[in-house]
Amino acid sequence: MPVSEKPYYEVEGIRYPRVTSILSILRDPDVEDWYARLGDKAAKAKRHHAERVGTTLDELVKRQVAGQTVVAPKSASSEVKQGWKAWREYRDLSGEQFTVGYPKTSERWGYGGCADLLNATGVTDIKATTRLRPKHWIQVMSYVPLYFSEDQWDKVAVTLIRLDTFLGTAQWEIKPFDRTIWETFLKLKDVYGQWFMTPEEPHANK
Repeated sequence: MPVSEKPYYEVEGIRYPRVTSILSILRDPDVEDWYARLGDKAAKAKRHHAERVGTTLDELVKRQVAGQTVVAPKSASSEVKQGWKAWREYRDLSGEQFTVGYPKTSERWGYGGCADLLNATGVTDIKATTRLRPKHWIQVMSYVPLYFSEDQWDKVAVTLIRLDTFLGTAQWEIKPFDRTIWETFLKLKDVYGQWFMTPEEPHANK
């Protein structure tokens, strides 16, 4: 989550913690490895660069999905160019049609989030990471109840697309919505609400 973003959505005075904020309480093995191998300063620089690559690819993909003609800027890093190549490979092979995700909150479930991409049958998130991890599946599963009613859940699928920013190839996995994984997310949400939302804040977990 970019530093400029608040860790919650505020609707009519009620604060709904973001999915990404809630999941930030989980360990990130890749980042931990950078700090262990590179030291504090170099690891922070690498993390910042990785975040910029991910944000740039996210913007390029969403602009193309929205109907714009998009090319990777000549000044873009090699990782961005390879990631963009991977996305175009995915689009060519899958033929999937999407709309761009938009921020959504749920008074019933007490949180909010913004999926990368949506279509009639599910939710898709894009990752420019070395591998897909359980945390990523928790994230994409958590978006389903925000966009689909409960009677639709057994028909919904979630997709994770990994853009390899070194090889320029795409890998993706599709799974049905898993209520057990989502219920794990709700437990994390409760922990986040207890420890990271101050008592005086009018938040959805109260």
